[in-house]
Amino acid sequence: MATAPVYALPPEAFREDRWFAAEQRWVFGAHWNFVAHASALEAPGSFRVVQVGLDSLVLVRDQRGVLRAFHNLCRHRGAPLKEGSGRCASLTCPYHRWSFGLDGHLRGVPQGEAFPDLDRDALGLFPAAVGEWHGLLFAHPDPEPAQTLGAALAGTAPALEPFAPGTLSLLHEERVPFAANWKLYVENHVDWLHLWHLHENTLGAFDHPRGQITQAGPHWLSFESRREEAEAAGFGGVDETLAPLPSLVGADPALKGIGAHYLFPNLLLFSGERFFMTGKLVPQGPGETVLELALYGVPGGDPRETMAAFNAITKDEDIVMIEGLQRAMAGDRFRPGPLAQPWEAAIAHFHHHLLTALAPASLLESIPHG
Repeated sequence: MATAPVYALPPEAFREDRWFAAEQRWVFGAHWNFVAHASALEAPGSFRVVQVGLDSLVLVRDQRGVLRAFHNLCRHRGAPLKEGSGRCASLTCPYHRWSFGLDGHLRGVPQGEAFPDLDRDALGLFPAAVGEWHGLLFAHPDPEPAQTLGAALAGTAPALEPFAPGTLSLLHEERVPFAANWKLYVENHVDWLHLWHLHENTLGAFDHPRGQITQAGPHWLSFESRREEAEAAGFGGVDETLAPLPSLVGADPALKGIGAHYLFPNLLLFSGERFFMTGKLVPQGPGETVLELALYGVPGGDPRETMAAFNAITKDEDIVMIEGLQRAMAGDRFRPGPLAQPWEAAIAHFHHHLLTALAPASLLESIPHG
């Protein structure tokens, strides 16, 4: 008999600064994080600053077309080299004008006579790791992570390959702040049970009992098609009145439904016959998160209707519920009930991988149980 899934996180995990700090170091700071679509750094000289856990990283495409990542701090006094994104010929510190090539080497030092023993070769930028996976870019603060990007994302290709994300165009970007812990969004995202209830009207046309759910290491993949007898087509590009975008070139006919996926630790994916969307979770504090959405597809349609249909699910239903859960976590009376098999088993799976990552922080040892 299979072991019943158990909700393993205490309320403190959603409201305490020490949990937030530990996650920044051991979850986001020790794993490959999704940072951008590959198109954001196509041209030589393009750069983008991203936050990965506690570390600010600057990603650059050098003049030879090589994609690189460095810690965004000058080797002189530690000032940030860049902000935002753009194009540049060098990484020059705004504080004292130390200048670094796009390969990370120290190139220029104004008033060099003030540094008579300067070893430029020893003062290059601290490297980080960056890699591309099916048109998406991921970064890691360590220059040589324990796992390669391919190994870390093993098993996730089925969620990406049919849509060829690297060939799609950016149609819309949106930044959605919400007053809840990032983990509650992940739990909601992988919770299949609420599809019947919270999304009864917005996703009721889909065949939940026949949905395909797959765990791939710490990652979660899912897909469901529309019920044949459903009167309304529902969201996902099946109903052109909701998603009037051109069909994706080469889209697998078997995927004429909707996909919802989670790539540990920070990437949510949403996919359909006519769109591919990334959702990057950016924790701001124990009870504050930003969801950075980017909609990709084939140019020629109007993405506003697609986003309106998506937001009717995410903003009006999911986030409203998640913020209510966060308020419940503030009290001492909350205790989670049983998880449904198999529909909520992915929550327990997520908790297992999260707590495994957080093991060095020993967070659970000081929390009373009973």
